[in-house]
Amino acid sequence: MFYLYCIVLIITGCLLGYFGLKKFNLSMALSFTVPVLMGLGMVGFLGLTSFLVTVFLGAVIFALAKPFSYITAYMYSAFFIAIFIAIIFGKLFTELPELILLVVRLIIFVAPIILIYMFRRHVKAIVIGISSGVSLGLGLAGIISSQVFLAGQAFGSVDMMMTSLFVPFMVMFAAMIGGVAFQYLYIAKKNPELIEVVKIKV
Repeated sequence: MFYLYCIVLIITGCLLGYFGLKKFNLSMALSFTVPVLMGLGMVGFLGLTSFLVTVFLGAVIFALAKPFSYITAYMYSAFFIAIFIAIIFGKLFTELPELILLVVRLIIFVAPIILIYMFRRHVKAIVIGISSGVSLGLGLAGIISSQVFLAGQAFGSVDMMMTSLFVPFMVMFAAMIGGVAFQYLYIAKKNPELIEVVKIKV
């Protein structure tokens, strides 16, 4: 079943990338519902209650796709900024003075708002691109990670675990970048009428 979940994620990612801007509300709902359901299935927590709650939340996202696109964009932006800061400081992050930590937290909180305002006309394309990449990347990374864990390579130490998960992480990251690039290099050129969809009016 694990590989079936991964395949569903990969197919969903491809469909989101191709049809995302055409069926934006549905795509936003599926970009949340499918990965959550598949993720719950992978870890053995998929039951009737979790299924109904996830589908209900997906229905809410479908009905309120536009505001949720901004919420999703904010979460993605905050995540990438946090990762970037973590890479810069590395293990020294926890040793930083409290004042600097406060400034860093403020940056993580405020910077996404500024970025969303600057690129507000491209929120839909960026969100769909990243969301399709997340689903595709999760599926591919799931397959890769399963092989790593089954081979027993990830349990020797923390450093060994981080090394073993580096490739799946890079697959995820590459899929998200590729998803955004696909929206601009292929979808927008093949379907010029979607340009008006990309440019959100505020």
